[in-house]
Amino acid sequence: MKEEKAELEVVLERVRHAAKSMSFVDRQLAEVGDAVIGLLDPKVGERVLDLGCGREAALLPLARATGPTGRALGIDLAPRMVELLAQDARDLPQVEVRVSDASTPDVEAEAYGVVSCCLVLFFLPDPASGGPRTGARADARRA
Repeated sequence: MKEEKAELEVVLERVRHAAKSMSFVDRQLAEVGDAVIGLLDPKVGERVLDLGCGREAALLPLARATGPTGRALGIDLAPRMVELLAQDARDLPQVEVRVSDASTPDVEAEAYGVVSCCLVLFFLPDPASGGPRTGARADARRA
């Protein structure tokens, strides 16, 4: 009984530590989202594209900024990330997420006035290339 209690305490301590780490990560992602909003200055009603959207660092803040009349499309190569983000965005009807490769996105990028590729370059096959070639329109704001 004493051993089980000691093992349980170890597990609980690990959970507490992980929770603190996740809280830190969540705060960092929120700061990234704020920075992306500051750089891209999305407007209500705009269409935004987030390449390599992951769990939500940029897409959800961008979607909130564009409001219900905007459109926010996030793509990510990892099906589980897309699934989890879709769950997180269930209250934002302007959000669509789908599985696609950020380095060769299967989207009509010229339809978007704002293009984000946040925390993604180091995952791409050739990070030194500077990122995806989206075919985004010339006046699109990018970060």
